[in-house]
Order: sequence, then C-alpha cells, then structure tokens
Amino acid sequence: SMKQWKSYAYSAFEELSLQHDRMILAGHSMGTLFSIQLAVKNPEKVPQLFLLAVPMRPWPRLFCIKNMLKLPFGKLREEKPLEAAFSKACGIQVAVENMFRRDQRRGHIIHDSCSRAEEFCRYLDALDKEFFVACLDVGHVNAYSKIDLFHWLESWAPYLSHFHIHNNDGSWDSHSALHCGTIPMKEFLLSADELCPSATYTLELTEAADSIQWLQEELSWNND
Repeated sequence: SMKQWKSYAYSAFEELSLQHDRMILAGHSMGTLFSIQLAVKNPEKVPQLFLLAVPMRPWPRLFCIKNMLKLPFGKLREEKPLEAAFSKACGIQVAVENMFRRDQRRGHIIHDSCSRAEEFCRYLDALDKEFFVACLDVGHVNAYSKIDLFHWLESWAPYLSHFHIHNNDGSWDSHSALHCGTIPMKEFLLSADELCPSATYTLELTEAADSIQWLQEELSWNND
C-alpha cells in the first residue's frame, strides 16, 4: 500500500542518516514525492534531489514562464527582485552534452559545435552559467573526437556539472564497462574529482554491476 511504501522510504532514510551527513535523494514517479517531502523536512541532510517523472502538474503564471525565458539571457530587469527569485526557483538548469551527429546518407560522423571543446566554451560564455552548464560524455569523446579526453576535461572544467561515464575501444560508442576500453578511467575520474568536486555522474551502461564493483575496488567509491 502507499502507507507501507512511504514507511519503508522513511525508515531507509533514517537508517542512512545515521551513516551519512549529507545525501542526494533519487526518486522516480511516486517516489519523487517522498524524496521531496524528506528534503523539505531535512534540508541539512538533503542538499540535492534527482527526480524523474514527477507526478505533478504545475500551473505557473504567465509572468513566471516569460521570466524563466528571460533569466538565462540577462533580460529580466533587476528592479524586479521578487519576480526574479520566483522565476529562478521555478527554472530549469540545462546541461548541454557533447553530441555527435551522423550523416544518414554518407554514414559518417558530423562534428558540430558541441564536439569541439573551445568552441562550445565560447557559446556557453555568452549564457548565464546558473542556467546553462556542461555535461561531458566521455564515451563520445573517445569514440568520435580527435581531441584528447583530458584536454576536454580541462577546457570544460569551469562549466561542468555532470558526467556520463562509460568506456569503448575508440571505434564506436559501445557503452562498455568502465574498465573495458581504451579510456584510462581511473586516471580520468581522479582528475575529474579534483577539477570538478561538486559534479555528479551517471553510469551509462547496459549492465552496471561489474563497473560498480570496479569503482569500489579501484577508487573506494562506495555509497558516500
């Protein structure tokens, strides 16, 4: 029942609270509502939420929608601080990923603006970093870019908020286990943690068990 589900979520949170000072709660569908409730009640414990398919239907006013569109481009006047604060609270942060398009007729990869580190940075500099950040997909770089992965990391570091991590042999985007490919994953993750300590990570893998074990053994990444 819903009552039992909620009780289980709250009990798990209390147990984890004894082991960790801060936690990022992840929720899907109805579980997102429990995550939101726990975050509201425990703000010192839950600094961030990761929510998917939230079962809510927001009804923002028209001025809020207009201001959300104005804020990233610096078009909202400073003499309206209340509207600005409200719009920020309702806004969405966009993480732009380094993507590569395939020419359907010729079958080869097209390297567009998001596939070139420095060119991407110039685009992002023109926007508000509070709303537009970067997501680096390391597999895309290894398979399709001629630029070294560590160069990408250093160039993008000021903008990076998130990483998609998986490995491949450099020939195609196979989404292989972290330790199965030509990316020196341990060295990369250590550098990423040093340059972007507040960034988050997604394991983009078809099967994650082996990679999670590898992270625990090689980097002592547990549930902290």
